[in-house]
Amino acid sequence: MLKVFLDVYDELTGVINNAFMANLAAIDKELLEELCAFLKFFDQAIDKLSEEEKPTMHKVISIRQLLLNHCDLKYEDSGELKQLKCFVGERIKSVWTVQDQHYMCTLLHPSLKHFEIAPNEKSKAIALVRQELLKRSLPLSNNITATDHEGVATNPLIMIDKSKLITSNYLLTRCFDQRPLIPKPVLTPTSELDNYMSSDIQLRENDNVLLFWKENTELFPILSSMVRDLFAIPASNTTVERLFSSSKNTVTDRRTSLNGKNDKDASIKNKEQLKRKISTTNDEQDLLIEGKNNSVSSTMTK
Repeated sequence: MLKVFLDVYDELTGVINNAFMANLAAIDKELLEELCAFLKFFDQAIDKLSEEEKPTMHKVISIRQLLLNHCDLKYEDSGELKQLKCFVGERIKSVWTVQDQHYMCTLLHPSLKHFEIAPNEKSKAIALVRQELLKRSLPLSNNITATDHEGVATNPLIMIDKSKLITSNYLLTRCFDQRPLIPKPVLTPTSELDNYMSSDIQLRENDNVLLFWKENTELFPILSSMVRDLFAIPASNTTVERLFSSSKNTVTDRRTSLNGKNDKDASIKNKEQLKRKISTTNDEQDLLIEGKNNSVSSTMTK
């Protein structure tokens, strides 16, 4: 709203009522520009945390810390901006609480796992992920670890099944010495987390973090299952608010007979129509450009 007011500030003198000219003259334009520049960063943060097509939970701690750093006082700040920074900074700390899921999601992003933006939070995130790893690995360890007849747990190693060894049709080959079976060690939760933390994989901002975990499921099976559960949680409720807004435009005074199923179908239909409209617009632009190029080519040929 302030940005819109700033954009039309110079034009208001020609359209505003004379009774409000004194109020307009009392506004400090330089201060207004300073406030808009400060608040623009918050607008960008809201857009990042409100994305619908990508996971957002891993962004919460980093963006929260960026906003807190943005509220640090600077020598060149005006007195009014300093007051606003102090108020907003304290408000972020008191109202914007960080949940355990935020810590774990941040650690489960390869480019955020070392918490360089918020180093004091790293130890808590590792402890939470380790606790969740142990909780999820209990059923798995019970299935893997074998016990002998005396009830003593044997070495938890995955042995190769001899029944799956290839048998040859040649008689002498069956008499050859067998290769020694090399046991395959079980990946423990602790080693899985350590291997992930020691890896030097880096993702860019636009890379798909879910695709990374899908491709590395065999290396990090338990961590991958955690990602599937945690990254499905949205960081904000803007998606739900947008759904209510679209439903308000769907169910009107003249369409009161819609039930829940019809309302849902209508919302989906509206989304599909919007996607089709966007794609059609892009196609029409391409056809228009192509038509112009063809007309230019024909003109040059003539």
